[in-house]
Amino acid sequence: MNATKGANENGNGMSQSFVNPFNNNDPERYWESRDYAMNIAATALRQIFGSLAEDFGKEHWVGVISSWGCVTIEGKIVHRVLRWREMPAIALRVHGYEHDGWVIVSLNEGADVYEVELADEQFFAIEGSRHEEVYCDMLGSLIDRLVETGDKTKAEYDAQIKASYPAECFAKEHGVQVVYL
Repeated sequence: MNATKGANENGNGMSQSFVNPFNNNDPERYWESRDYAMNIAATALRQIFGSLAEDFGKEHWVGVISSWGCVTIEGKIVHRVLRWREMPAIALRVHGYEHDGWVIVSLNEGADVYEVELADEQFFAIEGSRHEEVYCDMLGSLIDRLVETGDKTKAEYDAQIKASYPAECFAKEHGVQVVYL
């Protein structure tokens, strides 16, 4: 996939991440405020976590997020709240097998659905990565597929992990004892 400088670049060549896109002074335009965007981002994050718990089980959803390589500081996921394609959004920094960069989850309020898009480290959208009409119960599995598993089967994905990590790490994650002969 190629990076494109389309939707998220302002006129002077700087990416959207370096511009304050929020209108914090006009109460009539609260939907453009940073507080509103932060509320939307918090809701999106809760819905991502909830859909992961539903798809992967309450015991395993944290491991799925860990597999995305989300950057954390003191146990909190590093993210940015922004306006993306004129919608409130949350961006998660990830380091997965399939994508290393940002995952942007924005709320299309008119349709009451999310849009999920991948961006590179400088917040340039990755061409062909935009997914529209994503419902809240689809968020976790879609992000997992985009960031970590791709279109691999579980067996193919497990083989990739096993080849990438020492046997002790793989065994610990899957509850298997390693015996050296």
